[in-house]
Amino acid sequence: MEARGAFLACGSLATPAHGYHLEFVVAEERNAQRLSGVLTQLGIAPKRTHRKKRALLYYKDLDTIVAVLGQIGAYSAVLQLEDVRAMKETKNRIRRLVNTEAANLDRATSAAAAQREAIAYVADAYGLRKLSPAMREIAHLRLQHPDESLSQLGRRCRPAIPKATVNGRLAAIVRLARRLREGAARL
Repeated sequence: MEARGAFLACGSLATPAHGYHLEFVVAEERNAQRLSGVLTQLGIAPKRTHRKKRALLYYKDLDTIVAVLGQIGAYSAVLQLEDVRAMKETKNRIRRLVNTEAANLDRATSAAAAQREAIAYVADAYGLRKLSPAMREIAHLRLQHPDESLSQLGRRCRPAIPKATVNGRLAAIVRLARRLREGAARL
């Protein structure tokens, strides 16, 4: 097969760690045209450019590179590339999950801190005993368990309540704190 011989003579495959790149560096333009025709007949037309007065036929898309290597019978190279792709995809998926978890934890921590600060302000400016029993219960639970999620706080309530209800009660306390601050600022 002519494409296989061309790869052995003037082809190279870049290390997958640096990006995917398969190229053929051909000294004479007529040979480059012939090789381009052969590769195009295989259904995998290369991109073309010149480097140091030599024709360069190349591929940068991994799926296309795998197809070329498969056509020329370089099956072990295909397997190595697929291993690298699987490893990269796994690492990227893990990175995304870790980043998402970290962002969620940051948001939850910031929200819990804002809720505790609002509860403290309401306690000083208004008094927690003036809140309804349900609101007072969730305020005490947030102060006692500052690191717990809304779901965890909801399970501590008697009777247990869903996350949305916990969120609604804490949001009402935050709104009350905001109104109290606005009223104090006007005076």
